[in-house]
Amino acid sequence: MPETKKMTLGKQGEDLAVRFLTANQYTILKRNFFSAFGEIDIITQKGDTLVFVEVKTRTSNFTNALNSVSFAKQQKMITTAAQFLADHTEYEDLATRFDVISVIFRDQSYSLKHWPDAFI
Repeated sequence: MPETKKMTLGKQGEDLAVRFLTANQYTILKRNFFSAFGEIDIITQKGDTLVFVEVKTRTSNFTNALNSVSFAKQQKMITTAAQFLADHTEYEDLATRFDVISVIFRDQSYSLKHWPDAFI
């Protein structure tokens, strides 16, 4: 299946989010984790915290990107995270949190914003 412009933009955003997280001492454990319940873009660890990250890539603004993580999407992420933990018991003693990273592209540049603990 050919990659659409939206898919290419999303992949670029995820790559930039990984670069940002790595530069900030997060260890990337998994990208694009799928379960029967949904997908989590990035699963990472920093210290004793396991972080489930949703990346939103847009050409509009940060508020639109953050607001696009709907309650339904949050519930899918929570259920998918529970499946990840059930499959990977080595992480069960870590604290967990859900972050959102927004990447906004304009012309040939981009801006990135990280919202730690974006929802419970």
